[in-house]
Amino acid sequence: MSSSNRLKDYSILLIAITCILFILFGTMVHGIITDLQMYHFEEVGRNYIQFIQSTLSELIRADIEYGFVLAENEFIIEFCDAPESLISSYKAERYVNEIIYRIEDIQSVEIVPYKNVDERISKKLIDLEIPEIVVSPRYFDTHPYYSSKVYSNETGLVSYNISLPVRKEGVAIGVVNMTLGLAGFETNFIENSSYQKTGSFIIADSVGEILIQSKVSTVGHDELMTALSEFNGNDPIVYCQAYERYFYIKTEEFTNDDEILIHFVFAQDKSELFNARNKMVRYAGLMIVLFILIYSMFSGLSSLYYNYLIAKDAKVILEETVVYEVEKQTKVLRKIASRDSLTKIYNHAAMIEKLEASIERAKKNQTAICVLMLDIDYFKRINDNHGHPIGDEVLVELSGLLLKNIRHHDAAGRYGGEEFIIILNETAGDIGYLIAERIRTEIQENEFTELRLKITISIGMSEYRGEDALTLIKSADKKLYDSKKMGRNRTTI
Repeated sequence: MSSSNRLKDYSILLIAITCILFILFGTMVHGIITDLQMYHFEEVGRNYIQFIQSTLSELIRADIEYGFVLAENEFIIEFCDAPESLISSYKAERYVNEIIYRIEDIQSVEIVPYKNVDERISKKLIDLEIPEIVVSPRYFDTHPYYSSKVYSNETGLVSYNISLPVRKEGVAIGVVNMTLGLAGFETNFIENSSYQKTGSFIIADSVGEILIQSKVSTVGHDELMTALSEFNGNDPIVYCQAYERYFYIKTEEFTNDDEILIHFVFAQDKSELFNARNKMVRYAGLMIVLFILIYSMFSGLSSLYYNYLIAKDAKVILEETVVYEVEKQTKVLRKIASRDSLTKIYNHAAMIEKLEASIERAKKNQTAICVLMLDIDYFKRINDNHGHPIGDEVLVELSGLLLKNIRHHDAAGRYGGEEFIIILNETAGDIGYLIAERIRTEIQENEFTELRLKITISIGMSEYRGEDALTLIKSADKKLYDSKKMGRNRTTI
């Protein structure tokens, strides 16, 4: 056999061995990238769902606390004890009208006395039928409250119901029924949320009906039902071959009867999820063709080594990118969750958390706290006379003034509507009063918006004396109510 033939055979053998090794290497890299991308998909789904689940739980907990505030009010108890009394009915209805607008996404409230269920107080904020949820008094012997499934009502709004007992001397004499929605939650946390191009987030009820989903989502009812039918609870990742889409599913119980209520779902197209892997498969094919064309051992070995380095670096970069992106998105979502969407200062839930933290520090360090509840006097006239955009500008400018007049370790937030709350840490009552008067005077002297509007505020102040956060806020709110009764534009302590 001639030298040229031996060299040709050697070259063919070398190319064959090189191609086999490259295929084996490509298979290994293919598996590594597949595992990494599935890990990335699972991490994104898990972290976002944990955040959404925590936020929804806090929202429902806050609504239940508001329900207890209603159920434990003396006017409500008096009405349920004597529903035929016009005076008690008037007081209870007036109190309901005052507090109902502080509850986000409230749809209806109903106070039903067990003595006479026909003598009930009903308040609807949207046009829908108030559901009959009169829970038996015996139910509350073993349950502190009742909460329903999340469902779509007749208007298409996502709603849920909460019922709480009205007790007198430990005996249930009536029930507070509340119907609440998730419109604000949907807008702030689900509707505009997405990951890459096709990654979307979905919340469905126990039977698979889609309640809320991202705008970018193309998942339909039948597809979701297929995914849920294949979900066994052990492995959260489900692949629907018919739709070529991956799902990360977590099922959570939200009622006090341990009934499965909500499916949290993250979905992404298979083509997008494995886009990098598919590109690498195509590149590997081209490189095999290149090896065959050039018949060069040096080129083949160099390419193999080069691809090995790329695969090693790609793994590190992909892992770092996953951690960075997840941390970045988590920080952004936490900031959004704690801020009021209009004024950009802290929202209701964030201020409750900050006050609870301040109370813990005050207990530990034996320091004082003052809480100020502020409300714009006759704010409705601004909206009626100048329009809601001008009213929004007033709220934004007022928020800036509040931040300007507090220290860095204090906190200011929007409690709801035109009502604000300020936490003055390490501040005794006499100093807190001076700060409140300084804020009130500066706002009275300031001119707001381009219309140079003049406004005044009423302030209620309470000083921490060992009570919990909600009791402290309730005390300040009562003082605010006293300021309103005494003519507004004043501070009451």
